[in-house]
Amino acid sequence: DGCADTSQATILTQRVISYTFDTPEIDFGKLSDCQSSATRTIVLTNTSNESITIDNISTSPGFGFVAPSLSVTIQKGQTQTFTFQFTPQVSGTTTGTATFTASPCGLKQTITLKGSKDVAKVALNVTSIDFGTMLSCATTAIDTAIRIYNRGTGDLIIPGFSFVNSSGYSVGVTPTPKTVKPGDSAEFILKFTPTPGVATSYFSTLIFGYQFGICADSLSINLQGIVVTPSFTADITDITFPMIQACDPPRDTVITLTNPGSDTLRITSQPTDPNVQFIGLPVTILPKQTAQLRVRFQPQSFGTFTALSIPIIADKCNASVVLKISGSKQGTTFKFNEEKNLNFGDMSYCSAIQYELPNRLNITGATGNERISKIIANPPFVVVSHKEGDAV
Repeated sequence: DGCADTSQATILTQRVISYTFDTPEIDFGKLSDCQSSATRTIVLTNTSNESITIDNISTSPGFGFVAPSLSVTIQKGQTQTFTFQFTPQVSGTTTGTATFTASPCGLKQTITLKGSKDVAKVALNVTSIDFGTMLSCATTAIDTAIRIYNRGTGDLIIPGFSFVNSSGYSVGVTPTPKTVKPGDSAEFILKFTPTPGVATSYFSTLIFGYQFGICADSLSINLQGIVVTPSFTADITDITFPMIQACDPPRDTVITLTNPGSDTLRITSQPTDPNVQFIGLPVTILPKQTAQLRVRFQPQSFGTFTALSIPIIADKCNASVVLKISGSKQGTTFKFNEEKNLNFGDMSYCSAIQYELPNRLNITGATGNERISKIIANPPFVVVSHKEGDAV
């Protein structure tokens, strides 16, 4: 009554995820008649209070992201330069956007892209191809068609093609050089074949050289594909539980799981070892986030358990963390030599005579801290050798 106290202060830090650009727009200007593409750069500054990762950049038709390879991590307060390309598909002015996606929190920001060319006599049906993100345990080959259009009045000659970093990419058998008549187009089949089981980024540029009248130039297509291996970590992997007495409940502890990747992971399966249980499944770990998992030690028998190998397995690619769990369960049991009746025989009540019979209490699994908490004996019987509170 009338008492006051102050709890310990708790400090919470709010995550501030933000980034800015040195310009809101990239203007590629006007391309000349013999110029098929142009590149420009933009600078991104991380204004967050922690590091961010640019996981993806998508662009409108006619524009493409060139470099650097994604994903890119930028420390707080630092900058990163990004390169884009304009390859007009139509005559006149082309406008579009580039959308950046950053983690954590999946924050998106968009910049404007603009460029022009009076007459696009030679054009591609696509200027950048994003094959998306695959899991290393489930890679698949993907084919896509590329078309080069001749919108001029003379023959278009395509002598061949080349890659800047061809790893993972190939073009189906197509005779070259190839002549494309006015109003016609040439088709090439691009194959994306990532290496199974290998996590890496496949950034490349496919270049088609061409001759059109007096113009000798090239057409470039930016290629992107990412293969990831999901993973997560635990802040504690070696866990030693305090000893459990026979009448004690199971022991629990909480560990923190961290998902550094870009895919959501779920923990849904229990350990096969019955001595350990995960409480509160399923547990979902969002990309670049943490989640807590309660681990319960519930020995099914008496004894000592040393470094039980307990895997935590996620739902994608069998991503796992192995816990080493140790502990013990001490069983204390009590048993009398004579479990049923003690027979004092016949006696006379003519005189006050005390009869005593011994009965040994056997205790197994004692730690030395056990004491008698209660003795119940119905008169005229009493226990004379021990009393409540005595150590056993």
